Amino acid sequence: MIRLSRDNWPIHLLIALSCAGWLFFESDRAALEVLSDRWSPAYWLLAPFFHGALWHFLLNALALNFLGGPLLRILGARRFLGLFAACACGANLLNNLFGENPA
Repeated sequence: MIRLSRDNWPIHLLIALSCAGWLFFESDRAALEVLSDRWSPAYWLLAPFFHGALWHFLLNALALNFLGGPLLRILGARRFLGLFAACACGANLLNNLFGENPA
């Protein structure tokens, strides 16, 4: 069950951005242009919110909802979002250096 509370706003924000990214990616193939230059600022900002399939988005949303809650309570909103950003940047960097496809 998804818990909606004011305390979980960072999680809800990230899920909403991921949902918007998935819908944009599915509805407008212009998103591929954003992903074509893997070193552009737009790629680094938007790639964490694009998902290649509905199941990928849903699993990420569930993980954020259930695993993010305890982490959010421990770290607080600022550190939680900072950790998310650092992990997204690290994943993009590793994928750009070693992956063949855009993240």
